[in-house]
Amino acid sequence: MTQASQSPKNNLHDTYTLVQSYLRNCRDRGLSYHTIRWYQGFLIPFAEAYPELPSSPEVIQQFIGRYTSSDERRHGCYRTLKAFYRYIEQIQHDYIGPFGRIRAPKVKAKEKPYLSLEQLKKLLEYPYHYPAWVKPCLYVLADTGARIGEVSRLTKADILNGDNGPLIRLTGKTGTRLVPLSPYVRDMLLAMPKEKLFPGSVDWLIRQITKAFKKVGIPGSSSLLRHTFCSLWEGDIVSLRAITGHTNIRMVENYRHNKLGHATRQHQQYSPISLLNGGNSNAHNTQSANGDVKPITIEDGNVSTIVDLAKELGAAKERIKYLESLLNINAYQVVIRHN
Repeated sequence: MTQASQSPKNNLHDTYTLVQSYLRNCRDRGLSYHTIRWYQGFLIPFAEAYPELPSSPEVIQQFIGRYTSSDERRHGCYRTLKAFYRYIEQIQHDYIGPFGRIRAPKVKAKEKPYLSLEQLKKLLEYPYHYPAWVKPCLYVLADTGARIGEVSRLTKADILNGDNGPLIRLTGKTGTRLVPLSPYVRDMLLAMPKEKLFPGSVDWLIRQITKAFKKVGIPGSSSLLRHTFCSLWEGDIVSLRAITGHTNIRMVENYRHNKLGHATRQHQQYSPISLLNGGNSNAHNTQSANGDVKPITIEDGNVSTIVDLAKELGAAKERIKYLESLLNINAYQVVIRHN
């Protein structure tokens, strides 16, 4: 089968030349360094495997199938080649690419790793982080779910006072957005000595954050803190998307499989059996149907009950801290009168 007749004309059949042209176009459009490097990781091997641009769907499908390490990587190759061939169609209007006949590889649902609150506390409160800027960097990543590239650009001028509390201005691959910031983290950033908050390149920052994880004995990186922010978020998904800067709501929904604890609490409150039993089907319910608080009886040796209550108390404290940061108040100084 001769493919030359289906390839772009005017000397546009050389795969390596087309790849270089596409990568230049990506740089001209302002795509991030990491995105372009990701594209290179697929396109350079593709050009080496096929010096003349292939137009056979079977050939391209076979190349995509070479990536067996994970579903995500195989699908990443598919997306990269699809964008590459779309670019060729744009610069050579009489060329019809093969991707209309190529099916996307399946991606199985996979749980994204994230830190528990206990692990996050251990990381943030580790007393020997060095240099001094590492701890504030960890805090701002954990508090905002920001990308490391966005954090690398931060200056003190990006810390703002909003009507409802501190804000931080993040600039990155999806543009510029304002994100709520906890007062404690704001004060930590403003106390730093330099106008530009974090030194070095993005790659260098990534290495330093990874080293900080290793010191604490937790495997992870800056991206794990972003996953953690999304996975532990218990607010609405629209607000989460606005804070994290995801371009597609489906990308945010990828974290919903980590919401078993939240789903359990919702189930205890809203399931039909829960409603029949006064709004809580939990065996350790502390409120009766008429709203009166009733004592909890813990039988001898019932350690699981104590553990469950401790977990609920810890989660409540974390929610109180978050609300305090949003409202800029001390919850224990608020007096609530109930008639």
